[in-house]
Amino acid sequence: MALRIAIPLLHRLMSQKIHDLFEIRSALSLSEAGHAPILLVRENFEPEQFRHYYQIPRESQLNIVSLPTPIQSRHLFSGRLLSWLLRNRGEYDLILTHEIEIAQFLTRFKKILKKPVVYEMHKPHHATMAPEPTLLEKKIFDQINGLIVTTQSLKKWVLENYNLSCPVEQIPLTSTIDPVSTQDVHKPYRIFFVGQPTRNRGVEILVQGLSQLTDCELHVIGGTPDQLTNFRVLIAENISPRIVFYGYVPQSQIREKLEGALAVVCPTLLTGSMPFVAMTKLYDYLGWGVPIVASNLPSIREVVTHEQEALLFHAGDTNSYVECIRRLIADNELRMSLRVNALKLAHDYTWEKRTQRLTLFLQRVLSSLQNDKATSIPSRNTILAP
Repeated sequence: MALRIAIPLLHRLMSQKIHDLFEIRSALSLSEAGHAPILLVRENFEPEQFRHYYQIPRESQLNIVSLPTPIQSRHLFSGRLLSWLLRNRGEYDLILTHEIEIAQFLTRFKKILKKPVVYEMHKPHHATMAPEPTLLEKKIFDQINGLIVTTQSLKKWVLENYNLSCPVEQIPLTSTIDPVSTQDVHKPYRIFFVGQPTRNRGVEILVQGLSQLTDCELHVIGGTPDQLTNFRVLIAENISPRIVFYGYVPQSQIREKLEGALAVVCPTLLTGSMPFVAMTKLYDYLGWGVPIVASNLPSIREVVTHEQEALLFHAGDTNSYVECIRRLIADNELRMSLRVNALKLAHDYTWEKRTQRLTLFLQRVLSSLQNDKATSIPSRNTILAP
């Protein structure tokens, strides 16, 4: 059964962030599988520029509806979104959102929308030192018809902290299989970090480790100007020449920069929401086939196994991280084994397989609601009380 899915997007498009890339690619994959996703966006855009940025094929049937509003005016967008959803109820079967603000708004008007709402949750809403349940999440969970999470760790936390009546499904993120050549590994050995270089992602470990790894360079892809400024504060003068910053690099151009890399790293710390978050770059790393060195967070151990697809080190432990890097330098056979196993595992996380999992869950939500309606309607033979 083909699904007609309304997908509102509150955040900015073409923002040089992974969030909107994931949402657009997810909708495109649903469209390619024969479904009819409708992206409801808050910006006008030049179609050719949009298509090029997100690498959307010209023959794609992806439906994008613009509800233009100023970026600062979330309330105005919410009003236009509600108006469109009410006027066009016959064009979609359910609403899918990845944003808690949209989920909160939709559940307030669920009775008049009369359409099921599914929320895809990527992390706890409130997490400083550790995640805490919130009234906002409780209200949303009480009203939605289905909840998707991206890690088993997050699913366990949700079920332990909330009394959910709707179905919950863990659907992991995706890998795009596009192997990088790792044959030409030589001094200085190049270690790549891809993503936002913030403290909770363990960048201090990388800087401290570089002082011991004197035959290595650290290459950093991604980060806002402010994040890179804060990162540079951590760097001692003697290692500064061995750190290379690229800033933002389009997803399609990252692969070529990794040619001959010794390792890609994911040194995230065991703090805040990070143990529950699916690491987007970890899935990218699998598809590139570059040896992975990552901290041993629960959400990472769900995906990769130590010494099979990655080398895992104790989160926050510089010496443990350095030991992993030195093992890769010394052992070519280990590097090749990690590469082969990572690429093999990546086939479990393709867009096609994620869309199949998502389709099955959304169909389950709709079937459950249809069954509930059927059982709530009295049959003709039912004797009603006077």
